[in-house]
Amino acid sequence: MRAPQGEANVIRYCGARGSFRESFDVLLASEYADEHEDLAIVACGPLVSEVMRAALILREQHGLETRIPNMHTVKPLDAGAVNHARAATGAALTCEERQKGGWET
Repeated sequence: MRAPQGEANVIRYCGARGSFRESFDVLLASEYADEHEDLAIVACGPLVSEVMRAALILREQHGLETRIPNMHTVKPLDAGAVNHARAATGAALTCEERQKGGWET
């Protein structure tokens, strides 16, 4: 699924399926219905797959549901998706690479 520029995707672990990738659903943030997750982990770039692994572990080993707003573009940032995830879950973490120059304006 390719999102319009600036609109986040939301990734959710749905339980073990045929492959790692098939175990997750991906929807546009604007089409995502709240599933009452315990937390949100906001990620971008190569860290998205690591956050997906974390979501799998959190669910399978700890019973915690995780929403993953995938910020495939950070400029413009889909602040609405981040704020909605934070408000809906009550807890939001961010994962980023901290590459030099990544947040220049």
